[in-house]
Amino acid sequence: MNTLNKEKLHTFIAKEVIEKFNHKRLEALRSLDIIDVLRRKNPYLFQAKSLSTPEEIVRAIIDAFLSSHEETIFGDLLENLSVYVCGEVFGGIKLPKIQQGNPDILFTRDDIIYYVEIKSGPHWGNSSQIAKLRLTFERIRKELLEDKQDLSKYRFVNGCIYGKINSEQVDNENNLRSYAKICGQAFWDLISGSNSFYLDIIDPLTKETEKKEYEYIEEYNSSIIKASLIFSDHFVENNKVNWNKIVKLTSENKQPN
Repeated sequence: MNTLNKEKLHTFIAKEVIEKFNHKRLEALRSLDIIDVLRRKNPYLFQAKSLSTPEEIVRAIIDAFLSSHEETIFGDLLENLSVYVCGEVFGGIKLPKIQQGNPDILFTRDDIIYYVEIKSGPHWGNSSQIAKLRLTFERIRKELLEDKQDLSKYRFVNGCIYGKINSEQVDNENNLRSYAKICGQAFWDLISGSNSFYLDIIDPLTKETEKKEYEYIEEYNSSIIKASLIFSDHFVENNKVNWNKIVKLTSENKQPN
């Protein structure tokens, strides 16, 4: 086990997490097509929320779009952070993506070899995705048995960036497919060797985010203004939002030629 260099960690968070997150957020704002996004929204919800001005409607659309987009982006970047941390502390390696499926990282801690699949949160997948993970762990166990390895020296883990679920074993009916689900504090402890690591990353994340926030707010406000003008050109008549046009955009059947 190696000691994690705090300066290197801060640099990684700055360059590989916050800078990339900010870049992708700005990209999303600059490429956002308000009409295209609106086409995939439920217009009745806007009415139910008493949104009546172009800016209110546009802001609601953009905020919902960004919220979903940002959660995916940031989750992926924090997964990359966890791979980096594990590599620095335990010499963990990122496994290559293959068609049969592979966990994200492989490392050794306290003479136990860990195969870990990293996800953002505990409720990450549907039944088919979870079944695929189980089959991946089963395949690896079978390969280890063929190589006459002692399975008691191996652990198979679904690790989650946040959450409180921690179970020693999932899927007890088939031991070859079983795995531990370790989330939040326990997950970061597993890959970093520090029980407080899940709190230690708050400070560098906060400091680096503050450096980038002004640029993002400027672009966000600009996008709201631009999208509101486009929305008004399409859906405002006589100083009122034409809800019929909006509902037709999202729901009208195309007439045959």
